Amino acid sequence: MNKIKLLKSVNLIFLLSAFLIITNGCEKNPSDLGLNYINSGDTLGTKIIDSQVDTILQVSSGFVKYLNTYSSQYFLVGKYQGFESKTLLKFNDITASYDSCTVISATLNFRYANYFFKDSSGQTSFNIYTLTDTVGLSTINFGTFNQSVIGNTVLASYSGNPLDSSVISIPFDNETVKQWIWKAANPNHPFANNGVAITPNANSTTIKGFFTSRNSDSLKPFIKAIVSLKNDIDTLVFNSSETVTLTNSGNITPPSDRIFVQSGVAYRSKFSFDLSKLGGKVSINDATIDFYLDKSLTFSKMAENRLILAEITDSANLTTGIEYLGSIADSQKYSFRITPTVQKWNLGTLTNYGFMIYYVYDFQGLDQFYLYGINYNNLSLRPRIKIRYTPRN
Repeated sequence: MNKIKLLKSVNLIFLLSAFLIITNGCEKNPSDLGLNYINSGDTLGTKIIDSQVDTILQVSSGFVKYLNTYSSQYFLVGKYQGFESKTLLKFNDITASYDSCTVISATLNFRYANYFFKDSSGQTSFNIYTLTDTVGLSTINFGTFNQSVIGNTVLASYSGNPLDSSVISIPFDNETVKQWIWKAANPNHPFANNGVAITPNANSTTIKGFFTSRNSDSLKPFIKAIVSLKNDIDTLVFNSSETVTLTNSGNITPPSDRIFVQSGVAYRSKFSFDLSKLGGKVSINDATIDFYLDKSLTFSKMAENRLILAEITDSANLTTGIEYLGSIADSQKYSFRITPTVQKWNLGTLTNYGFMIYYVYDFQGLDQFYLYGINYNNLSLRPRIKIRYTPRN
């Protein structure tokens, strides 16, 4: 009987030992702590490069990339400390049933989206002008727009401080609305519906955002017109529109020890680092970059705060390939796992032009993000590159 118990105990010990061996063998990559005990002379072992420990050449720079904001949920109007936003607005699908009508009154209506840059209590003040030529709203940006197509006649004006989601109702030029209605009914009329430019004037002290047609019907901009035709009076509402915001950033000069990203303008940054520390072609097990947000300078009104890190595939045209989405952790750190790109650089299948950093919705709003840069005086807040790799025999 004792022999049987002894045999069972031996079998149990054997099974436990086997289980421990199998469990330990399932961990493909050692932890950072484990890496400290890997023999650096063992070519079969995993090694790690860490920019907070090893010297890695890093370079960063910023640039303006004018974007088309046609898809934005907001259009922006105003001035603030060197920034100026104007919006082009065009109403479509105007009824064709009121040729030769008379417009008794007209109003332009839109709703405040509770978005501002950067003074919520500042004055919103603008004039509205007709556009004298056709403008491709879905393709233009600040860099390609011809300012000369903005006319000189003021069709409407506004000055005030919209709050919450209040509706702004502005008396609008009756003659212009009449021309749009007549043109919709008869293409032979010598009128044109090119849209209007909503342009801030000298009294504007902030930039505010208003809902575009990308939102529900209750939030869309609309024209309300009371018209008379053959002794009948009707009220017409046109709420099918398209908009594009054009923002002049002035001279953006971020601190030299920060990496800067801004939507709307937009301002993007390039970031690159040297791989010569790898010492030749290796197997990349894992590669990450962490960036740290300077919350004291950052301004964000959008609910979304993710950034994109995209590999640059063409240095001349700044075209990009794989995009890595980084969410912020601990309210400060953005982490990006970039293993596929680093492996391509290492193998020579993609030239190392570095990465482009930008806001995930950089066609919308004017949110600003400041990341601590490569020469910031606190090493722990600088961009951190970690590459775990296996040398090849």
